[in-house]
Amino acid sequence: MARSATVAFLLLVFALVGCDSPSAPANVPPMNREPPARPGGAPLGDGPGRLYAVSRFHLGDGTQAWQSVGYDLDSEISAPPPGKAFANHCLPVAGASPRTAFGEGPEGIDNAFGKNIVPMLHSAIFGFEVCIGSNPCPPPSPPHTLDIPIAASVDAGQSTLLLWLSDLGDKARYTPIKAYAMGARNRENGAWHIASESVLAANSNDIAATMASSSAPFTDSYVTGNTWVSSPSTGVLSFVIMIGEHPVHFQIHHPIVTMQLSADHATATNGVIAGVLATEDVVHEADLIMQNDADFCPGSQARDSILNQVRQASDILIDGTQDPTVPCNGISIGLAFEAAEAQAAGIADPPPVPSKCAP
Repeated sequence: MARSATVAFLLLVFALVGCDSPSAPANVPPMNREPPARPGGAPLGDGPGRLYAVSRFHLGDGTQAWQSVGYDLDSEISAPPPGKAFANHCLPVAGASPRTAFGEGPEGIDNAFGKNIVPMLHSAIFGFEVCIGSNPCPPPSPPHTLDIPIAASVDAGQSTLLLWLSDLGDKARYTPIKAYAMGARNRENGAWHIASESVLAANSNDIAATMASSSAPFTDSYVTGNTWVSSPSTGVLSFVIMIGEHPVHFQIHHPIVTMQLSADHATATNGVIAGVLATEDVVHEADLIMQNDADFCPGSQARDSILNQVRQASDILIDGTQDPTVPCNGISIGLAFEAAEAQAAGIADPPPVPSKCAP
């Protein structure tokens, strides 16, 4: 990352920390955003299965889109009587105010990553816009969003997420469906290579067995009205999104994944990935991004300050619950996506992470 982009990252962090986010709307509906319910009386999976690759990720930067992406992970809606809005939440860390840490979207959607971390990434990639005599800044043309460089990396075959619905047929309702999620990279001759770090037993001679060893199995998932819904998982969904030249590694605990399948099951839209990132994993990724600038290497006071601000985004416990006696150690996340049928062949190890800091 260029020096100007890193300085922009620092400026935006200080700006975010210096002011609280507005409280949740007063008219939040009295319900929680949850995936569609399991269908009753649906048949077992009876097909040859389908493998999907995410073709587009949507982080929601530059807008308030983060508020509508994700699910209510903690069964809490932060809009009770004044003064009690966050009484059941974990304890904010690193000096964060409750409103900064716990702002939610409608229906209790938890997405602190979209609310607090994505704006920092946006600034790191595109720089900090300063307008004189214009507040807010006029929108750039074309719009600057992280979706653009991410889409370019997916189109170039650099990295994506694979979803294997191993016994999906052509019906609109199934339960259960044995499904598996894993990262992928280095698309070659139309086929993606499975990311070795996202499976437990990589075997280039048996791709099906490799995918079935995913660190995020959803073996009790289902399809209702052509919407696929992952089953609860205690695994960790691991994949990489390339943002610019930097690989950003996501390790999502207790993941929930849903997507609307087309009638012929060839594509998927309205996809949602939700779950919890371990705070220190996000801190580590932010540290790696900053190491593209030699002025922000380990030992730098500015680096330490930024990492502390990242910790302030913590809004949940790593197990997806809340406890008002325990410091928050997780950051909720919601990502939107689209997907299409794909092929997989081979295994690929993680790419080197660029750094200008001494080892």
